[in-house]
Amino acid sequence: IESNSRRTNSVYSMCLGDIDDFKHVNDTYGHEVGDKVLRVVSDVIAGNVPSEGYVCRWGGEEILFVVPNTDTESCEKIAKSICQKIHECTFKENSRSFNISMTFGVYSVTPNENYDEGISKVDKLLYKGKNQGKNCVVSKQNQGSRVGKTPRLPFSCLFCREISSHVYRKAFLKTYKLLGNVLGLLVCRLII
Repeated sequence: IESNSRRTNSVYSMCLGDIDDFKHVNDTYGHEVGDKVLRVVSDVIAGNVPSEGYVCRWGGEEILFVVPNTDTESCEKIAKSICQKIHECTFKENSRSFNISMTFGVYSVTPNENYDEGISKVDKLLYKGKNQGKNCVVSKQNQGSRVGKTPRLPFSCLFCREISSHVYRKAFLKTYKLLGNVLGLLVCRLII
């Protein structure tokens, strides 16, 4: 891809996606269900990336796709479509059902950049989206457009000490400031 980009003097776009709160899926529903989620997400992504593109599991719950001769705007459209389709998937385990979301970073690599630089930049964009509240597509031009409403965690999870997302912590600190009572203090102390 990189040598073709240099030879033809064309950009290629990469998109790195991460399943939001995937640890919660594994912890709540089990690793078999987590594996099913990964398979469904992989199928949705592979089925929506153009035939000239490449898709691979990048690590854990991250999936990377690269599309030659594609600019940022076109890759963003692909990522937003994928993000919406994943958000619409409903998973069922016994009598419980849940939805997931993904956050994507999109970066177009120019002929004078190498693949590793592109990976580094798309990774930073992905985590920028994670820090902005998840369930969005972020690029250099687009600083994060939310695709849909982020699935809410079940109330029972709110009291779990393992919530690591600073977004949830911020929400609880805000709750504490608003409530300013023993309940707010209790919730904040359990999480922090």
